[in-house]
Amino acid sequence: MDPKIPTIIASVETLEKPFFLKCSATVPYNNYYYFLYFIKVISSGMKTWYISKRSIFTILGFFGVLTFYGTRVNMSIAMVAMVNHTKDDSLDEAYQNAACQNLIRNETKENEVHFTGTNYNWDPETQGFILSSFYYGYVATQLPGGILCERLGSKWLFGGGILITTSLYLFVPLAASWGVTAVAAIRILEGLGE
Repeated sequence: MDPKIPTIIASVETLEKPFFLKCSATVPYNNYYYFLYFIKVISSGMKTWYISKRSIFTILGFFGVLTFYGTRVNMSIAMVAMVNHTKDDSLDEAYQNAACQNLIRNETKENEVHFTGTNYNWDPETQGFILSSFYYGYVATQLPGGILCERLGSKWLFGGGILITTSLYLFVPLAASWGVTAVAAIRILEGLGE
């Protein structure tokens, strides 16, 4: 047994507060006493004032996954306002009254404009292609992403994926004005980033 161990234990038991609260400004910083203070804190079960790195990484990971799922689902929500929906006026003969037609369509106000931007004439197949193009890129990077995670580390790959995905999502309105192929290409790149 090392003869210094009883001295270390005795000095840890006599510490009441951190050394930097006891010493004057002329005393240099000493890692040894700081280490002894934290041994006492950990062994006594006292709560410390700092948040562990594991907790911070967990909180950041939660918000990162929240961002990933938000950008994954956001296009399907935005597409409702982007696409030109035509009204289906094919009602039965019994409901030819204008008041009944408004009730069936769940409309209470006539001629109300909610969106004044560009509406795109995308049929349901085109909408499905745009929404599914994200998953083409997503599936393609599962195996390479695992290999890169082993080499680079998870936090760099995770942070880079968030940066790429959210940066590309800013270009979706511009790509929509170029056409369906540009939007699908942006969505594939988003899937590659995630």
